[in-house]
This record gives sequence, C-alpha cells and structure tokens, in this order.
Amino acid sequence: MSGVLSREDLWKQMKSLARRSKDLDDNWQLHQTTIPCGESDFYLTKKAQKLVPSHNPDWIDDAPPVDEIDMGIDDLRKDDNEVLVAVECERLCTIEYSIVYSRSYSVPVLYLSAWGLDGRMLHTEELTTLCSPYHKDHLMSNVWTTLTQVEHPIRQTVCYMLHPCKTSHLMAQLPRGMDDRRENYLIQWLSSVGPAVGLDMPIEYASVQ
Repeated sequence: MSGVLSREDLWKQMKSLARRSKDLDDNWQLHQTTIPCGESDFYLTKKAQKLVPSHNPDWIDDAPPVDEIDMGIDDLRKDDNEVLVAVECERLCTIEYSIVYSRSYSVPVLYLSAWGLDGRMLHTEELTTLCSPYHKDHLMSNVWTTLTQVEHPIRQTVCYMLHPCKTSHLMAQLPRGMDDRRENYLIQWLSSVGPAVGLDMPIEYASVQ
C-alpha cells in the first residue's frame, strides 16, 4: 500500500470521524474556512484537559483552589485527596489538537498547542510529558526534529507540529491483509502517532466507516 492519502479521501474520512466523535462525545470538531489565496480548506480540532508535571513553583502558588476549577478535574482524579495532591504537584492544562492536510507530503499532519490556567503556553520539554512511555525515549532523543514550533497553516497561530516526514513510510507498513486499511487511514494514523503527544483514540473508532 502507498503510504499517502489524497486530499479528497482525507476530507471524507474527517467527516466520518467527526460524525462518530459526536456519537462518542469525543469532542472532535470539523472546520471549513477560506484561506488567503481564496481556496476553501478544512481541518479537525479537539480540545482536552490534562495534568502536566509542574517544575515551576510559581504555577503552584498561582493555582486556584480545587473547588474553583471547573475544567473536569473530578474526572481526572476519582479520589478527593488525589485531586488536592495533583493540583499541588501538577499543572492543569488545555491541549488543542488540530489535523491539517499537507499538500507537500500528501498526508495528514498533527498540530497541537497547550496552555495552563494562566494562559501561558507549554514549551517543548513540557510537551514530552504528555507522551506514552512507549514513545517517550524516542521523543526525548529526537524532540527537536519530531516536534517543531511552527505557525498553524490555516489559523496562523503559534503551535507545535508533529513532523510528517515519516508518515507515509509508517502508513505503508500496515499489514497487507487489512483490506480496509485505506478507508481507515485517518483512524489508524491517529492511533499510531497520537499517543506520542498524549492523544489516545477510543477503541470504538475502529468501527468508523
């Protein structure tokens, strides 16, 4: 299988994912917009809240009381005592993921930005705390080539990009017996690269058509 995907196929798969996300209450949103050259473009976004280890004492001093946090922290920690410890030792951040088609690589590209309650963006080293243990060693040793600070190609805002240079190679390695691999390209790609930046795909997405 070729590891690339056409823009038209990605558009169809984004629509399918957005519909399934609504059923699963998973917060993916599909956007259409007109870019400066006058062409119509599209992208997917998802916001999530995560606890990120705090290495800056100022974050702890500025952290609001637990009962003033209304961003779903009760769902992040089941035990009230654990919630209190988490606020003292970790920073509650909002992560926004964005998927845009790359005409240069003919693959989807994952962008992300993250900020705390104070509005300050996370830097590269902090973002590495989001990744799964499986991806952490690779990301830490290749952080400057894997995660790149760029301008979002549609929004023109500062964000990080998970570099797409190896995406086509990765997707070409899918088992040949998977007849639906192209139809599920977007889901399989997100399931493969998402955990590197703290994005997990529920197993229910496997049924997306």
